Amino acid sequence: MTGYAVIDVETTGLSSRNDRVIELAVVHTDTHGTITGHWETLINPQRNLTAQHIHHIHASHIQHAPLFADIATDLLTLLDGRVPVAHNAPFDARFLAAELHRTGKTLHQQHDFLCTMNLSRRYLPGVGKPLADCLAATNITNTGAHTALADATATAQLLAHYIHNSPPTDWEPHLTKATTNRHHHTPPPLTARWHPRANATPDNTATIILNALDPDAFDLTTPTDHTTYLTALTRTITTALTQGHLTDNDTYALAELGNTMGMSRDTASELHERLYHELVQQMPEQSRAIAHLLAVGD
Repeated sequence: MTGYAVIDVETTGLSSRNDRVIELAVVHTDTHGTITGHWETLINPQRNLTAQHIHHIHASHIQHAPLFADIATDLLTLLDGRVPVAHNAPFDARFLAAELHRTGKTLHQQHDFLCTMNLSRRYLPGVGKPLADCLAATNITNTGAHTALADATATAQLLAHYIHNSPPTDWEPHLTKATTNRHHHTPPPLTARWHPRANATPDNTATIILNALDPDAFDLTTPTDHTTYLTALTRTITTALTQGHLTDNDTYALAELGNTMGMSRDTASELHERLYHELVQQMPEQSRAIAHLLAVGD
């Protein structure tokens, strides 16, 4: 009996049909609920990230992240022979099944998930369903809510609380079934392709704007185009100074504007540099933040 695989995903939205997984964590525990290993990665969904106010993942974070297809085999190996667990398990299971289906693979354990939210009715009667409520009732701290590894770790600790306060017969059938259905007998995979949030580059999404423009293109823009681009860029940067980052929508809109105009990367860089000097004269105390947002140096 190998134990449990506790899973958490962060997604672009609530629909497994239309939205995508952008962060995944798997935490292994033994049969007693003791954590024995963990894996995490950001995932590039190749689309707008949305819901950034919840998951705080931005376009710059996923520049070097794998596609789901890149880690799909690793994921199935991490789940193999283990009882899959999640808080609000149907949500995570649906997303994982949908992502795996896109890669031509199947989540065999989709209907075998244990749900710590549903189990709270039995082991934490009278406590609310949200993970935060269950953790508060069991004195478990989660300082990284809505990050996949922190939520998966907290869920694993919640599972351990359930296991320690219930008879073994509550869990043995699930462990036996998982072991019987084991498909492979390989150790957990190497995770060189996995890209944890901690390894993400700092927010600097203006770099993405510049990288979206062709450095070798003949520039077709006019002074009027420059004024239009600078107006949009100024509005975006001014808003971003209060947020600390550019949103993906702003990033993509500015990149599209530059491409539509036929702007080269060199021209855009010159305009960013020009705006940097103008804004620093107005807000010298924010010079570092302005340089960061515009991807320029002093």
